[in-house]
Amino acid sequence: NQLKKDYLDDVKNDLNVLKSIQDDWNILNDKNFTDPKTESFKKIINKQLKKDPKRKIIIFTEFSDTANYLYKKIKDDFKVNIYTSSDSSKRKKKIEIKENFDASSKVQKNDYDIMIATDAISEGFNLHRAGTIFNYDIPYNPTRVVQRFGCINRINKKISEIKRAILQIFGEHC
Repeated sequence: NQLKKDYLDDVKNDLNVLKSIQDDWNILNDKNFTDPKTESFKKIINKQLKKDPKRKIIIFTEFSDTANYLYKKIKDDFKVNIYTSSDSSKRKKKIEIKENFDASSKVQKNDYDIMIATDAISEGFNLHRAGTIFNYDIPYNPTRVVQRFGCINRINKKISEIKRAILQIFGEHC
């Protein structure tokens, strides 16, 4: 017997802690669980859509798990689409986004008011039908927050003077 008794006890304690964390995490899948951040956020979204009903909303998050979680929490209350790296090869998804969020698209649809996305959407998409960006969680690099504005403010498009100044300082990286 090469293992000391203390080592086995420590491993058992670690396993119990991990199981406890897993139980706490599984509460998120409970249909009766109410997430206060998401509930508050839904009120903010609703208020913004009423304030500016012709403009769409982009919600950025760092992780696809967060995007999927948020999508599940708000999809019954809003016309919402989602885009993560797992969608990057789906032609139909790209067409949906273009028709609903790109002001230069020949086809203009209003199937969606909201796009939840990771930074995977930053390449090749114009989202300038949107007027609001929310950062559901903040990336570790604050420059990325500013770069996200480029998704809704493209060169040669009408934009506010404040957003134009941001683009001039940081450039268009989206």
